[in-house]
Amino acid sequence: MKLSKILEKINFTLLCGDTDFEIKDICYDSRKAADGFLFVAMSGTNVDGHTFIDSAYKNGARAFVVEKDFNFLGYNNSVFIKVSNAREALALMSKNFFGKPDEKMKMIGITGTKGKSSITCILKTVLDAAGFITGTIGTTGVSYADITETTVNTTPESYETYRILDKMYKKGCQYVIMEVSSQGLMMHRVDGIMYD
Repeated sequence: MKLSKILEKINFTLLCGDTDFEIKDICYDSRKAADGFLFVAMSGTNVDGHTFIDSAYKNGARAFVVEKDFNFLGYNNSVFIKVSNAREALALMSKNFFGKPDEKMKMIGITGTKGKSSITCILKTVLDAAGFITGTIGTTGVSYADITETTVNTTPESYETYRILDKMYKKGCQYVIMEVSSQGLMMHRVDGIMYD
């Protein structure tokens, strides 16, 4: 997919390069970077993704999203894009990259301190009994069709969320029930999702 398509509806500044650039995938872990990947440098509490740009470049990434000033000299044939919030940008870029799967299904988000998993289970049981194909994302992992996946967080990172939603849509899911943690909201993991 063209980088220009991935960047639709995102406020950014092009630091260098051209957005007419083919992107094979998006990553935020430099160890997963490969040829044709877009690497998103996110500033975390303990780790700053900007320190891994060189590693992502060596692994083949040639497009980079940054939120800090960065000296891009020496990164030949690369595109550098600056955004104000890399986590927010990752969510919106992931939504675009995976073809906006959340807009093709009924999305139910459950938030709160306690009871998210219980409500998710109850709603899934009701929707299944009504004949709908339903997927879930939450504390117990991901479940849809005959597939289950484990998750690190109750609400996965936005790229993972959109990747999962894309798979759910392709497997025929009509409804998705998500546990949306307060941390997931704060960390922009569900940005772009319009819950029904």
